[in-house]
Amino acid sequence: MNIIFLDIDGVLNNDTSPRFDLDRIKIINHITNISKYKIVLSSTIRKNLLLLNKIKKLVHNIIDKTKDFSKYISHFETLRVAEIMEYISSHNINHFLVIDDAYLLIENFYLVGDNGLEKKDIKLIFNLLKF
Repeated sequence: MNIIFLDIDGVLNNDTSPRFDLDRIKIINHITNISKYKIVLSSTIRKNLLLLNKIKKLVHNIIDKTKDFSKYISHFETLRVAEIMEYISSHNINHFLVIDDAYLLIENFYLVGDNGLEKKDIKLIFNLLKF
């Protein structure tokens, strides 16, 4: 199974766009539809049932979310990496890519710029995916 670990805030929106920017959602849907990668949410949005249900209606190919380790780890970047690594170790993952707007010390990582996910990111992300 090939997975994209997806953050939402800062990736599918930015400071000037709505909570769920439809242009950015179209980009991630295009990426997953072409690559056949599935999405696992690593975003803090996964903790809010109302927002989680809304994003599941908009973003294609969401299959799961990472576990919440915030009770045990307080440093944000360490927390996110630990949650992702736990998911990888407990599932049959062939290849993965983490897409986030915060720099994380993890392999197979794509850092989104200040404007969130943009069309120019598609080719760069495709170059990192194995399909």
